[in-house]
Amino acid sequence: MKAKRIGTIAAAALLVSVTFFGGCGDDSREKELESQVEQLEQKVTDLEEQNTETDNTGTESADKPGESASETQSGTEPQVSPELPPLEELAQSVSAAAEKVNTAKPAGTQEEQLAQYRELKKEIDAIDRNLDVWDDSIETQYEQGAITREEYRAKDREIDSLEDQLDESEDQLEYLFGIDD
Repeated sequence: MKAKRIGTIAAAALLVSVTFFGGCGDDSREKELESQVEQLEQKVTDLEEQNTETDNTGTESADKPGESASETQSGTEPQVSPELPPLEELAQSVSAAAEKVNTAKPAGTQEEQLAQYRELKKEIDAIDRNLDVWDDSIETQYEQGAITREEYRAKDREIDSLEDQLDESEDQLEYLFGIDD
């Protein structure tokens, strides 16, 4: 959906450019821009088709490719998306972020301290977003019957615990740098 919007915006920008500067240059530039617009429109069409195919496959996002729902229920963790790390890796990331916050010492000018704070905060926010995606994913899997209630509750408790740890680290970070966010 995001790629579709980007493609549409890019195509619109090119069309606006052609409209405003159409009479200012030679025809070869205009033809080149028209060609680029056509290529972008084709990419948008291809992305829409891929999106439709993904929607039609059903639980594909809940299971690993080529894995059945029973394999997912047998104890292996579902892969939420190719770029989302496994839950164990997120747990390690939460611990690493907490350790970074606990060992952080504001140093330098105010601007340098603010940059240091923002870097750590950005890392915490990225982990938090991944935990939110995991939470949404297991809820969807439970609603679709891909995981049992017990599996859902166990994963939900684990995610809640990680989110609590992350919140504590964020509070500690704000206290350490004197930022009330």
